[in-house]
Amino acid sequence: NKVSSVEALQTGLKKRFDSVYDAYVFFDINGDWNLTIVELRLMLKSLAVEVPDIDYAFRALDGDSKSTQDGAIDPKEFTSILAWHKLKPNLTHAMSEARARRKQIMAKAMALTQAELAIASAQRKADHQAHEKQAERRKYEQ
Repeated sequence: NKVSSVEALQTGLKKRFDSVYDAYVFFDINGDWNLTIVELRLMLKSLAVEVPDIDYAFRALDGDSKSTQDGAIDPKEFTSILAWHKLKPNLTHAMSEARARRKQIMAKAMALTQAELAIASAQRKADHQAHEKQAERRKYEQ
């Protein structure tokens, strides 16, 4: 589902960032205020965020029509569609504040990702052990 791609992206960002501004600064690797599909894919992978159709999500963020799509997502396009909080009135100021905290934003996002991956790994291990115990009980019951 194409709408679920944008929703999956927003959900993944909400888990790792305090604001949509922080998310944009994280993704904009070279700091040129133009987020490319390459930057989006690379940084989503580093965050272990799965988006069903990343190409669709990118196109949805890159302007409302084919005439405004330029192959890059600017902060206004990104924040207006993906915000999960009230937007600040001065976008330039909000983005500059986030950019000043880029190192902290990067560190926090990566720490949250590592914690989430560790929890998922521990859950898989626990599930596997429970499954093995059930199989062992069935073996003795027969």
